[in-house]
Amino acid sequence: MVILAAFLLDCETDPLQLEQVIRNILENSLQAWTDHVPLALRKNGPPPTAEERLRIFDAFYTTKTQGTGLGMNIAKRIVEAHGGRIEVGPDTGVEIIITLPRGAS
Repeated sequence: MVILAAFLLDCETDPLQLEQVIRNILENSLQAWTDHVPLALRKNGPPPTAEERLRIFDAFYTTKTQGTGLGMNIAKRIVEAHGGRIEVGPDTGVEIIITLPRGAS
């Protein structure tokens, strides 16, 4: 089992190589998109409940048995500080959508 970005992956991987893969994909996205960079993170599973959708970015809100409930709140603050937005995707599984403005290069 590998810990990557605070997530447990139930597969054998080299975390540094996987990090490089993710970095390359993001770098290519930043170079290819002209006005904004959309990024969607998805996982299988039931969609969030109505309460989870409303509170997912609230400080200290968590549905886990361990944790502070600050991760998604901090993620939102970072994305917004960069002029972007972060939101819960449609009701089909679990999806977080991040949209970042494209800066001048």
